[in-house]
Amino acid sequence: EEEAYLWYKKVADSGDSKSQHSLSSCYIHGLYGFSIDYVLAVEYLKKASKDNYMPAKYDLAIMYFNGNGVVKDKNKALELLEENAKNGHKKSIELLAIYYLKGEFGFFKIFQCIKYLKMMKV
Repeated sequence: EEEAYLWYKKVADSGDSKSQHSLSSCYIHGLYGFSIDYVLAVEYLKKASKDNYMPAKYDLAIMYFNGNGVVKDKNKALELLEENAKNGHKKSIELLAIYYLKGEFGFFKIFQCIKYLKMMKV
């Protein structure tokens, strides 16, 4: 477990976005003997997001939405998800449609919901 940690951290610290995202998942879910640490997870998600790595931006948006490892900020979550959606990230598009349908960004916004449902080609 110690060896796995050192390997993951070394590759992530080299600047590889996918490795940074993988390391953040270890911290989020306590994988491979890692302790759950949302603050460190967010740190690596932010690093991976700087390179516009969409899976990391998606996970970072969820962290902001739920307030895990950061101050809860639904507007920041919305910003990250919309950036991803504009670039065709399917999971972000789906989550935006669900959030708008449920009224998570204020009141129920049918037009935004329909916009993202159309992007999903539903």
